[in-house]
Amino acid sequence: MNEEELKANKALTEYYQQDLNAGLDSGIESDSTSHPLLSQFEDESFDFVCNVVSVDYLTNPYAVFQETHRVLRKGGRALISFSNRCFPTKAIAMWLQADDIDRLTIVGSYFHYSAVWASIDALDIGLPPLKVPDRPKFDAIMKDPTKAFSWAAAASAVSKANNGDPMYLVKAVKK
Repeated sequence: MNEEELKANKALTEYYQQDLNAGLDSGIESDSTSHPLLSQFEDESFDFVCNVVSVDYLTNPYAVFQETHRVLRKGGRALISFSNRCFPTKAIAMWLQADDIDRLTIVGSYFHYSAVWASIDALDIGLPPLKVPDRPKFDAIMKDPTKAFSWAAAASAVSKANNGDPMYLVKAVKK
């Protein structure tokens, strides 16, 4: 999120804005003595760490996920959510070539290879599908043709909503 969005959120008591890709490349990794990403936070200082719809832009996810593990307390949860939308000019190539199941696997592997976790779960957290309205009977349509048009419009809207953006979450619990 940008500074303007963070300032506008009245529910926050404090916040930090940081580019998790700044100063990192695939050759720089975090370890137990160096914390290039989240050095402003002490070890085991959070119960939850969330990354919302931006995991697809990480250029060194290994370091980010190691840091996530470092700052979480035992039993703490890391929540990484994403949809199938992104800025293609900013997302990593592997993400653009993947389908939804592949993306769940990618994020799960980020957790798996970065640290030891008590559990890693992949979840579909999208809205449940809407029910298509029952089609009016033929005689009802003959008596009032607007019923057919109303049904067609509603069925089309439901179909569009059911084929909208999915939302996924990969959750890990620190051992």
